[in-house]
Amino acid sequence: MKINTNVYKQYVKSGNSKVSRSFFYGGTEKASVEKKDSFSLSSEASMFRQCGGVIKDSVSEITAPASKSRINTLRQQIADGSYNVSSGQVADAILDRIV
Repeated sequence: MKINTNVYKQYVKSGNSKVSRSFFYGGTEKASVEKKDSFSLSSEASMFRQCGGVIKDSVSEITAPASKSRINTLRQQIADGSYNVSSGQVADAILDRIV
């Protein structure tokens, strides 16, 4: 392998910050194949990402404003004394949102 001893002088004259390998080695070596970056998620990271999406959807559903007709219906049921929710219905609703 022949090393070019005037590399610095040639580099300064060229004014180019991107110099090929052949410039430094006299063109006798082949340039290496370009490597491409890659990205992949582990199965745990994919699961966390999916859970984050479920949590985000649940929060947006919970914080969404209720319709005025639903609120008026609930007010009327509470005033009449006909509003009744069993603990089983509450538990089912919580589990439905989680799962």
